Amino acid sequence: MTLRGWRRRLRGAATLLGAAALLGAGSACKRPEPTAVVDDPSDPRAVELVKRAVETHGGYAALKAGLSQYSLEVSTQIKGMTIRSTIHWQAPDRSAWSLHARRLKSVTVGGMCREVVDSVSRPCPKDAVRTLRSMWYDHVTNIYPLVEPGIRLRYLGVVQERGQRQAQVQAVDRARGFKLALYFNHQTGQLMGDDKVQRVDGKDLRVHAEIVRAKRHGRLLLPTEMVFTHGRRTLSRMTIHSIKLGRVDPGAFHPVIK
Repeated sequence: MTLRGWRRRLRGAATLLGAAALLGAGSACKRPEPTAVVDDPSDPRAVELVKRAVETHGGYAALKAGLSQYSLEVSTQIKGMTIRSTIHWQAPDRSAWSLHARRLKSVTVGGMCREVVDSVSRPCPKDAVRTLRSMWYDHVTNIYPLVEPGIRLRYLGVVQERGQRQAQVQAVDRARGFKLALYFNHQTGQLMGDDKVQRVDGKDLRVHAEIVRAKRHGRLLLPTEMVFTHGRRTLSRMTIHSIKLGRVDPGAFHPVIK
């Protein structure tokens, strides 16, 4: 495959990875569009659901500290391929993604993005900054910031999915410009998924991620396998083989940071 072909598939995989993250996924039932503008104060029922979910997944302090920086070993099945990659994140704005099959790496720090191909560094393609900056932070941290000021929550009701009652909450943050719908186990408060509009192959698609498996890492309950869909079409399946919470080697963000 040509380098251009690899880049195209790399961008598609990055976008779909961005749709999921450690704490983001979704169910396959009929859902309201997560696009309404919320002007009124947060719905108390939605606030209570989110607070319960935060506690179920480890608590505010543990989530905020544990997910401030981490490294992942991931495999993604997409477009007939299995892509192995390593992902690093350091709050508030550092991300790095390395593709195992080729010597290809994309690094974003703030508004700066560099791509390294076979040890040659160059500016990222113009769409890469948007993709990489949103790849994990909006989703990995999409529970605990919801209890902070500035985000409006709306309760959307309960649906039955896979033998579970799932409560739906819409979250809107105008300052950061995101809108998404989240789905929680009605009894336990565990996050079951989310819906969000993503850029996939040059098109804005409503991508839906479903948590297939999750496990505890210390206090934190984190997904380890997810499936991403658009309508009835399966876009990808992601398996997280290794989650390392804590300090990330600064060399992961070279060449943006030397």
